[in-house]
Amino acid sequence: MLREKLRKARAEEKKKAEELKKEQEKKRDADLIFKKWKEEKDEDIITKKKREKKDSTIKLSDKQEIEDQKKKDAEGAFVGWKKKKDKEIMQTVRQSKQEEKQQVTQKMNETRQREREAEKLYEKWLEEKEQQKKREKAKARSRSKLDLSPRPAWSPANKTIPYGH
Repeated sequence: MLREKLRKARAEEKKKAEELKKEQEKKRDADLIFKKWKEEKDEDIITKKKREKKDSTIKLSDKQEIEDQKKKDAEGAFVGWKKKKDKEIMQTVRQSKQEEKQQVTQKMNETRQREREAEKLYEKWLEEKEQQKKREKAKARSRSKLDLSPRPAWSPANKTIPYGH
């Protein structure tokens, strides 16, 4: 019996050792499977992150392209507007210079006209003055012929208040 107990004990120990060995193998297999699964999962995550990064880069470049295009369009529109505005400004400047030139010409013409009129008036006045002198001379001659006695010389009035008092 002792032998049998020993045999049973050995068989049980052997069985336990085999079970332990199987469990360890199972555990090792499970660890290997887990490691393999984890590596695959990590690889999937890395691939996914790479894909997301690539997508993000593509989106960014697309967005940048769109912004560049908008900027280019805006610059083109601005350049067109500026050319139009510059033409309008130049036309306005030309027109104002032309108007100013016309005003200067008109003022010069008016000044010349006034000078001519003033000259005519002056000449008319001179003629009238000469006519007046001629008439006065004629009157003086006729008066001197009529008036034979000379006029008395002018003398100042008498001083009624004594000087220096």
